[in-house]
Amino acid sequence: MENTIKPQKRISQKIAEFMFTLYMITLYIFVDREETVMISKTVFVIFAVFTVIAVLRSKSIHIGKNVMAVYIAFTWMFATIFWAQNGHDATVMMKTMWQLFIQFFLAYNLFAKQSDAHDSLLRSLYISGLVLIGYSIYVYGLSDVISAMAGDGTVRFGAEINQENSFGMMNATTVLVAFYYFLYKRKFKIFHTVTVVVSFIFAMSSGSRKALLMILGGALIMVYKKYGWKKLYKIVAVVAILAVVFSSAMKLPIFETISSRMESATEVVTGEGQGDSSTRSRLNMIVGGLEVFKDRIVAGYGANNYKNVTRFKTYAHNNFIEILVNFGLFGFILYYLVYFYGFKNLWKTQNDAGKALFAIFIVRFVMELAMVTYYGKIHWVMMAFYLISIEKNLNENKSPEEYSGAENLVLEESVAVGEETIG
Repeated sequence: MENTIKPQKRISQKIAEFMFTLYMITLYIFVDREETVMISKTVFVIFAVFTVIAVLRSKSIHIGKNVMAVYIAFTWMFATIFWAQNGHDATVMMKTMWQLFIQFFLAYNLFAKQSDAHDSLLRSLYISGLVLIGYSIYVYGLSDVISAMAGDGTVRFGAEINQENSFGMMNATTVLVAFYYFLYKRKFKIFHTVTVVVSFIFAMSSGSRKALLMILGGALIMVYKKYGWKKLYKIVAVVAILAVVFSSAMKLPIFETISSRMESATEVVTGEGQGDSSTRSRLNMIVGGLEVFKDRIVAGYGANNYKNVTRFKTYAHNNFIEILVNFGLFGFILYYLVYFYGFKNLWKTQNDAGKALFAIFIVRFVMELAMVTYYGKIHWVMMAFYLISIEKNLNENKSPEEYSGAENLVLEESVAVGEETIG
């Protein structure tokens, strides 16, 4: 049996991957504040330069069929400028969108041929989450965090760093990544456990209901993907432990805000009680969006125009409605086509890191019911790895005769396997 020689990474590839992780950190702590956003932009430029160098030196540009699908969706979004209700708003948004496509394309090409692409993203998310924990303690002060845990729990953390819901979901992602390492890896279990606990505290202290649902849903999917129905007793045991820990944690003072917000949201959904104005407003935004959508079903009103054609004068707080209203049914299908194709494919993945990413992808998708993601930087980084995951899983399921790199249109020159590469 022949030994497989793993090609060495070029120095430019290693630097670009390091800058990618650094860029992810800036997306966690710097991108949402005017006084620090330039740090993130500067790091992105450096990341982009080294990624271009790495891709050029590898003599390989990947344009997979799924990337082409994303490109077609972007092209349709751009075309809506010509019939947009407010052309200026649509143009401004599409300038941002094409910048995001460049970011997406760079990340995709940097990791598309890397066998450890799944692990690279999880590692970057983990490191970013750990830095966010440290930065949060620095911003709020350890004494204030401890005081909040013992206090009345009415203060929502996150506004001083980015935004409460963003802060909550970033910490929720850290919880899920740490939980994956705890579930699948044998080393550093105590460290991963501590990370889960601390990140969970910060996620809940943000008061973000999406963060709570993301953690619960993601953890359950990971447990199922780990054990499957054949080991139902293990699933029941883990879920029971999680339920006890969760119910106990919710009684702590620091979680009073998230507990009351979940209760009020439930009241709105069930019709029992008054509920809260936030949930009622978001439900009204959905109804309002569907009402205007009926008048332009196919083509929509143009990018960034939900706010101009409804009475709410803001975004829809629901990605599905935002896409339908802005880009029409045709744009909605183009945008979500890759999602649904990928879900069917990734459900069968046997790669442990791929299972964790699948769980994160699924819960983020569901959370789009309560947030707009299509112009988010982190969203398009995740989408790059989502497509990579799809293609890697397809290639894993092919026989050697079938696998010829057909999933990608690859423009490259041959490089000998195991060749020592410098620069």
